[in-house]
Amino acid sequence: MNSPFPPQQPGQHPPWQQQPWEQHQAWQQQAMPPQYPFGIPLGGTTQPDTRAPIPLPPEAVPPDTRAWTTAAAQVWAAIRAPWWTSPYPPVAAIVVGVVGLGSLPVDTACDSNTGECGPEWVLYVLLGGLVLAVAALFAQPVLAVVGAFVGLGLALVLYPPRPEDIGATWPWWLLLAGLAWAVVTSALRVTRVRDQRYAAEEAAGAVSHTVPAAVLGRTVQRAVARLVFGLGALALSGLCVWGLLDAFADDRAHARRADTVWATIVDVDDTTATLQVDGERGHRISESDDYDREAGERVGVLVDGDWTRIADERFDGITWWLGILVCAVPGLMLTTGALRIRRRARRLRPGGAAVAALRVQVLFVDSRTVQVFAADDESRGWPLFRTKVEYWATPFGAYPPSPGPDGVDLAKKAETASAGPHYAYTPMWHPTPWQPRACEAVLFGPPYAGAEFVMLVAREQDTPCVAVSARAVRPLRSVGARPPKPPGH
Repeated sequence: MNSPFPPQQPGQHPPWQQQPWEQHQAWQQQAMPPQYPFGIPLGGTTQPDTRAPIPLPPEAVPPDTRAWTTAAAQVWAAIRAPWWTSPYPPVAAIVVGVVGLGSLPVDTACDSNTGECGPEWVLYVLLGGLVLAVAALFAQPVLAVVGAFVGLGLALVLYPPRPEDIGATWPWWLLLAGLAWAVVTSALRVTRVRDQRYAAEEAAGAVSHTVPAAVLGRTVQRAVARLVFGLGALALSGLCVWGLLDAFADDRAHARRADTVWATIVDVDDTTATLQVDGERGHRISESDDYDREAGERVGVLVDGDWTRIADERFDGITWWLGILVCAVPGLMLTTGALRIRRRARRLRPGGAAVAALRVQVLFVDSRTVQVFAADDESRGWPLFRTKVEYWATPFGAYPPSPGPDGVDLAKKAETASAGPHYAYTPMWHPTPWQPRACEAVLFGPPYAGAEFVMLVAREQDTPCVAVSARAVRPLRSVGARPPKPPGH
């Protein structure tokens, strides 16, 4: 029967009328072998399920599709970034370097020759590049390279007056080392991902196939929320840019019309100074970023109506700059990540261009998580990768009339089968009907770190199942690595 539910027992409600506890009991009553993580028993005398995988009907397998052999899978799994490309060491170096620079005098931390940190936009762009590099190191190495290059270039522009004095300028050197490390590790990770894709395409050979029509374009809806939030954040950052430019233009216009008068500082705090202008009875408040100001100090002031600014200070627009950074960095990461996911998912739509296909083995470890093994891996000791999927059954009549596994006619239409595709209702606590026995499958789309895929998975005495990646591929340990020992061994 074309249904994901277990056989109905006498006196039992149909699956769509069952209460949650009835569904749970129905799944518990199925005679199924014990389940083991990665096919390895957790101890005792029970052995893992070594039965042959459930076969795909011959007419469901695209012609000339190659099997992903263990030898080819070992080559694929060995193409991984080394351990030292972890993002944590460069992130730690960058963070410690920035904190160390903040604790140094201004002339040591920023100055080239004049003893000042300017112009302000250089510092804000440097900060944005550092934040982008640190955040993208964990998910988007291409953006990490861009952010690290920006930070590296501006850090070299803002060099200390005596860089050879490492004892005083070690934070600057540590920041440079962290940024250079980020560039190297991110570039290497991008290269390894490309090489892994080439290895998968080489294992598939020159033959390519289109995605099964039963996919129904569902992958197009991936990362919609991420794209919406990313574009919204970028729009807000654009408004902040417009506000910053308008604020600078307004400051220049007031400065041209302003009169220069003298005033006495009455009080100062972190961001403002309270002024008593000569000849006026009330106080005026002006923004001030000079921490050396003291009460009683005489300063020149620009006055234009209600507008006031200390003459030897410049408008910095720090609020607008912070708004740009807070919105632009996450907006850029969300948008680029969503576009990358949607671009890869669109390649796997029915009717699109043909993609590489490989025959593999699949094992469901829960209702949505699958492990993928090489096609000839009889022991299934360690998976190539593990990820979450969305799946649904293909309709009866989707393939030419021919007896399938165990004599099941795939063209026969069951009484309970609908005219269209049958979508599986899957309670969160029950296993998939074919768990934990392995299944033959055809993997559409070359697998590599960050890839999307579509699979056609065999089901016992039923039509095949279409599974679409709900998360990107994340390769596990190398094939052939010795699995962990069970407890007590």
